[in-house]
Amino acid sequence: MEATLEQNKQASIAETFNLNKIILLVAAALVLRAFFVYEEPLVPLKVGDHVPDFHLSLFNGKQLNQKDIMGAPHVFFFYANWCPCANFSIQFFNKAHVEYSGKGIKFVAVGFQDKKDALESFIQRHQVPFTAGPDEKSDVSKLFGIATPPTTVFVNSDGSVASIFSGKIKKYSELTEYLEKLL
Repeated sequence: MEATLEQNKQASIAETFNLNKIILLVAAALVLRAFFVYEEPLVPLKVGDHVPDFHLSLFNGKQLNQKDIMGAPHVFFFYANWCPCANFSIQFFNKAHVEYSGKGIKFVAVGFQDKKDALESFIQRHQVPFTAGPDEKSDVSKLFGIATPPTTVFVNSDGSVASIFSGKIKKYSELTEYLEKLL
């Protein structure tokens, strides 16, 4: 019986030793992952900041960059196909494009956090009439400091940020309030 108790004790020590090894390996793996996957934290744009130098490939094959937006106020709508708030809000941007593009405001839809096909499907499904492009690697959204969709950045004609709105636009007047300040 003493031999059995001794064997059980040794087995328990071995199990504890193995468990400690597993915990140590998992901790080491997490440290290594953090070291190799580290990304700079997002720094959101603030009102008054100038839009960073960005390059966005558009669905129509053209390119859009910081120099292209100078001289006219712009509205950047950052969306994702899977986001219900973006799917709801886009109707107001489509309507605003019709009303405000004649007043000089330009609209840009930037799809991120999704694959190009899904982002383009969003544009087609909602019949978005204005400039749009995929940001599959989130390069543009990171430059703008955007973490979650939908987020809208309103930019003055000199390239400075006039205002930023994060979240669902619940009614058209919420959007037009920001647009009027760009005129």
